[in-house]
Amino acid sequence: MMGTAALVLVHGANHQAISWRPTIEALRAQKPAGEIIAVDLPGRAGVPTDLATLSVETCVAHIVERIADADVDEVVLVGHSFGGALIPLVAIELGPERVRRLVFIAATIPPEGGTVIDSIGGLAKLTVPIVARRRKLSRYPRRAAARAFCNGMTAEQKAFVLDHLCPDASWLTTEPIHRSGLSRAIPRTWILTTDDNAVPAAKQRRNIEHLGGVDEVIEIDSCHDVMVRDPEALAAVLGSVCADPS
Repeated sequence: MMGTAALVLVHGANHQAISWRPTIEALRAQKPAGEIIAVDLPGRAGVPTDLATLSVETCVAHIVERIADADVDEVVLVGHSFGGALIPLVAIELGPERVRRLVFIAATIPPEGGTVIDSIGGLAKLTVPIVARRRKLSRYPRRAAARAFCNGMTAEQKAFVLDHLCPDASWLTTEPIHRSGLSRAIPRTWILTTDDNAVPAAKQRRNIEHLGGVDEVIEIDSCHDVMVRDPEALAAVLGSVCADPS
């Protein structure tokens, strides 16, 4: 594998592709900068869809389609939060020949065959399935979202995150996820956000175990939405893993 791989950014639940904008700007300031594909999952303003038919499978198919449209050979798949549960499934579709690395950022990884809500636990494990059975969208109250995603941010950063949150399909977190076809030949990097209120460091380390381990853990002292609070630090890591074929 040679050259700079395309960087595919997959956002988390209740977020949109625009959440990556501060980090993309930081990446663009680096030399060299390769192709960057920030994916909006189905159901966002940029990707209208019939929510009644939305599933994990359709989300994965959409990401694969976006990569095909970009006409790139090699990719580094980056998943934030819920997006981290999706990128192994994308890697299974693309195969190890095209996926240079998987990068998980504060990801919610269930045990093999489990659900994302299993990895989250707590009160959400009791309440979310009820909402999901009713096929209702989940909405994050602004104050709760600020506590979960935005601690340590400036007022401007916080407003950016909260203004771009969106309702999401709660039932996706209750679907079983199977990663048995994932090739261990694809290197794995975990970016562990040590000041994370949404997925605390201890839960992230448990999710690493669910994944079956990673090749490296890189700690960034930031909140859940590190791509907004500390975009330069995140961009430095992402730029490195895209350019380095080792």
